[in-house]
Amino acid sequence: MKVSQYNSIYDFPSNPSQKLMFNAKSLALALVDCSKVEQYENYCQTHEEIPDEAFLNDLKTGGFLIDDSIDEKAILKYEQLCSRYSRSHLSLVIAATSNCNFRCVYCYERSVLRASTMSEATQEAIVKFVESEAPHLESFTVTWYGGEPLLALDIIESLSLKFIDICKKNDIAYGATIVTNGYLLNCAVVEKLNTLYVNQYQVTLDGRKEIHDCSRPLANGGGTYDVITQNLIDVKDVIPSVSLRINTGRHNVDQVHEIFEWVKDNGLSEKVFPYLGKITSTGKEDPTTSMCLNTDEFVEARIKMINGETANLQRNNFYPTPVRCYCGADSNNVFVIDSDGSLYKCWDDIGHIERAVGNINTNIEYNSTLFSYIQYSAVDDPDCSDCAVLPICMGGCPHRRLQSLPDRCSEFKDHLEEFLLITADNVIKARNKEKENDQTV
Repeated sequence: MKVSQYNSIYDFPSNPSQKLMFNAKSLALALVDCSKVEQYENYCQTHEEIPDEAFLNDLKTGGFLIDDSIDEKAILKYEQLCSRYSRSHLSLVIAATSNCNFRCVYCYERSVLRASTMSEATQEAIVKFVESEAPHLESFTVTWYGGEPLLALDIIESLSLKFIDICKKNDIAYGATIVTNGYLLNCAVVEKLNTLYVNQYQVTLDGRKEIHDCSRPLANGGGTYDVITQNLIDVKDVIPSVSLRINTGRHNVDQVHEIFEWVKDNGLSEKVFPYLGKITSTGKEDPTTSMCLNTDEFVEARIKMINGETANLQRNNFYPTPVRCYCGADSNNVFVIDSDGSLYKCWDDIGHIERAVGNINTNIEYNSTLFSYIQYSAVDDPDCSDCAVLPICMGGCPHRRLQSLPDRCSEFKDHLEEFLLITADNVIKARNKEKENDQTV
């Protein structure tokens, strides 16, 4: 037996007689008596047999101790390649229009996109591409993007009906999501999108009215907060689920809790799930750089929200999940399609035609940009290969890596301990509550 490369041990302030053990490959989290941790640490140093057989078996089950023949890095690389080049799933992010009714202060698209709406020829090319992929697909997902996608609802409807038909004929599971500013969201729109298999919405609010209206105004300068908030209230009985993104920066970090309170006060907690989104700079000349929080500041804001009793921060977001590919950008069968048909690997690349990997009207180009995204392996990267959180990061954001931007790594790299402590405390509280309930029955 040997020790996994991906073990971490942390003090547990809630009970100093115990410690937390975590394995980033298996995702096992254990609360262990310090005396047993000493047995484990002694084994790591001397390979002296662990006397507690039950504890030894637990270490094996949790992946903390593994067979000598196991090559963890080779397994990670194999799993990534299987996921990256699988042809059973296709995912498209489709910007049916680059037009937008907002002029958000931090929007990167404004400086690189010209207003356009997807032509019928481009729509047909997308349909043909999906048809060509259909024979080997098990699932197909679409994210409607923009611009503001609801400005092109007719295109969304037309393409969706064709996608649904293709999937039914080929026994393919189909689903869609939409990223919208929420200004045009009403019951009629939601009911139509329900018939088109749109089951998840992302809408953004940036804090209280005066903050939001300043950062996310209409194209004519008018406010948007009142309309969006009323729309969310109006559609709560017909909309499936809303991820309510709060773009968090220095301008609003002290007020974001008010959105959580607003959700709770308006009875939306069963449908609307707020979360903090990090505003990131796209480069040295980005005018929003001064607004951006660094990773430490952003994590501090997230933890502050979870430690407060504001409504509905999704606590499971704090626990790591297995990562094969960091996101769709480094997966082979995921593409972002601009309104003019340009193909990209990341939606942060939209409008930067030099980063395109082809056009849906012609073909995918096997160029250096494409290969830089899909051939990278964190296992072979000297900056990543020996990192204890490699299985839950896998190199971090591909876009930021290619653009040589900071903060590419997963926030777990420097803040794993904080997230695990939150998880452990929550589990213990939940178990204690269950015991109390059992005793009162």
